[in-house]
Amino acid sequence: MEYPKRPEQHVIEDKSFRIFTNKVPPEWIVRETTKRDYGIDCYMEIIAEGNFVTGNMVLIQLKGTKKIDWHNNNGEMLGDLSGVPKSTVNYWRDLPVPVFICIVELETERVYFVNIKKAIRENFERFAKNKTFSFLVNQKGEITKENAGILFFITYLLERNYENYENHLITFLMHLREFIAFFGENIGRDEFMEVEDEAHLFIVHLYNTLWEINNQLLMDWKIPSLDEWYKKDRETFNHNFQHTLHELTITAMLKSLCPKLIQILEKVKERILNKEKDYWIYTNLSLFSFCMKISLEDIKSEFSYILKDSSNQS
Repeated sequence: MEYPKRPEQHVIEDKSFRIFTNKVPPEWIVRETTKRDYGIDCYMEIIAEGNFVTGNMVLIQLKGTKKIDWHNNNGEMLGDLSGVPKSTVNYWRDLPVPVFICIVELETERVYFVNIKKAIRENFERFAKNKTFSFLVNQKGEITKENAGILFFITYLLERNYENYENHLITFLMHLREFIAFFGENIGRDEFMEVEDEAHLFIVHLYNTLWEINNQLLMDWKIPSLDEWYKKDRETFNHNFQHTLHELTITAMLKSLCPKLIQILEKVKERILNKEKDYWIYTNLSLFSFCMKISLEDIKSEFSYILKDSSNQS
C-alpha cells in the first residue's frame, strides 16, 4: 500500500527553523512566512532591553545543511554558500531593511549568520559581473544563546544605519577642507567671547558627523558628549544657558576632535580604497577618485601644531 511521502527538503527546512528559533533570545519575535518563493523564510523583530517592541525588524533566509565544509583562510574558518541566483541577491539588496542568511548546520545544530548587504558591498565586482553569487560563512558569526543578543544585534544596527553612515561619510569628505579651515580659524580666539551662531552650528555639525562615522567604524570615542561640553561651559563661565559656548570651550573641543578626525580619515580611506573598493567604483566613482587624492600626510602637517599640543596634554 502506498502513502504520501514527505520530501526530505521539507524535513530539513522544519528542523532548521526549530534550531534557529532555539538559538535566538526567547523575547525576540520570529514570524515564519507562509510563502518562501522570493528568498525570505521569516521576519524577526529584535526586542530592546526591557522588552520594548521598537520596530527593529530583520528578514531572514534560512539554509539548512547536514555539515558545512569549513576551510582555513589565514586563520579564519570559512564556509561557502554558492550558486545563489542574481535575481534573488538583487531582491535582498533592494529590500528596505537588513537581510541575513542564517546557515543551520544540522549535524552540530549550530547556526551562523551572514549580513547579505555587507557581503555584497565587500565583493561588489563579483556581484555585478556574475549571474550567481557566493556568500562566505565565517565561524565567528555563530549565533549562540550567549551572544545572539549582542553580536547579532550590533551587526543589525550597523546595517540598519548604513545609509545614514554613507550620507555622513559623503558630507565629511566633501566638506573636509571646510572642516580643516574651521580648526585653524577657531582655535585660540578670545576665550571669554561667546561663540557666534554660525560657528556654534558648524562645530555641532562637525561633532555629529565625526561621531556618526566613528560609531559605524566601531572605533573608540572618549571625547565628552555635547551635553558635557555645554555643562563644562556653564560651570567655567557661571551661567545658566543650556546651549551657550565660549571660545575657550570651543578651542578645547577642537583640540580633542582633531586627532579623531585624522583617525577617522585613515579608516575611511582604507575602507573606500581597499575593503569596499569595487562598491565605490561602481556606485560613486567621483567620491572614490576624490578620496584617492586626499593626502593624509598633508593634513597631518596642517594639524601638526594641534596634534602636538593634544599629545602633550594627554
